Amino acid sequence: MYCGKCGAARVEGDSFCPRCGAAYGAAAPGTGGGWSSPFSPSGPVSDDTPFGVEMTLAAILLGVFMPLIALIAALVMRSGEVRPSRRQFLKTWAIASGAWLCTGWILALLAFAAAASSMPGGPP
Repeated sequence: MYCGKCGAARVEGDSFCPRCGAAYGAAAPGTGGGWSSPFSPSGPVSDDTPFGVEMTLAAILLGVFMPLIALIAALVMRSGEVRPSRRQFLKTWAIASGAWLCTGWILALLAFAAAASSMPGGPP
């Protein structure tokens, strides 16, 4: 079992958490008496492993070739992620995809303006 305040493993027979000093029985009513599962989304996460190289490569490729889909995927995945390192990765992926998407629109507008100004009978 784990401390409901900091997520540290509870030592059997202890009344207080060895990491944060919280009393195990001092939790709010209805919260299980200071106990928490390590997989509880409301408590701290003990496993903070980042995404692997495959996910990074997929994020880069999707972001470059399909930035709108990459932005949506990153935001949807981030909403359900509880690990801080993965949430940060997904945030960075979403920002990069959005920036690349905006850059693409700006380049498209510039290309359209250049093409329109070079046409005969177009603006001088």
